[in-house]
Amino acid sequence: MMFLLAVLAVFIGVSIYFYFRAEALQQQLVAAKRDATNAKKESKILFESVAVIARKNEEIVKNRAKLLQENEHAEKFLEVLHPFINNYSVIYTEAIRGKGQLHKITQKCFESYQKGSYRKFTGIIGAMKPHINRAWSGNNIGALVTFTEAIFYDMENPE
Repeated sequence: MMFLLAVLAVFIGVSIYFYFRAEALQQQLVAAKRDATNAKKESKILFESVAVIARKNEEIVKNRAKLLQENEHAEKFLEVLHPFINNYSVIYTEAIRGKGQLHKITQKCFESYQKGSYRKFTGIIGAMKPHINRAWSGNNIGALVTFTEAIFYDMENPE
């Protein structure tokens, strides 16, 4: 009889322990869900902000390209850059979204425009100044911004 009461007491003690442990885990789960929801909302807001910045940067790039169309030297290169300029916001957001995606998404944009145009684009970049080549070889968002600025600076200020 004493043994039975001891076993019963152990079971009751373990049950009480697991009840309170389950309650604590339930509270942690609710807090984790709340944090996940907040993180998702914040992520959405940040991505929308990045999309706005990308569109504004694309407008700036297009305006700079328009201003350069009068220059014969730049006009020839602007024809090659056409898919890059018109898809700048897509390239920008994809470069932010994934590391090492700059070349991949740029190639996709060029090849959807015209077969072989990406090869022509990279060939022209390879023949350009070393600082432009280095900027393009970065394959990330920083490289995209640096490359774009270097290209337009080079076209706006021919030597």
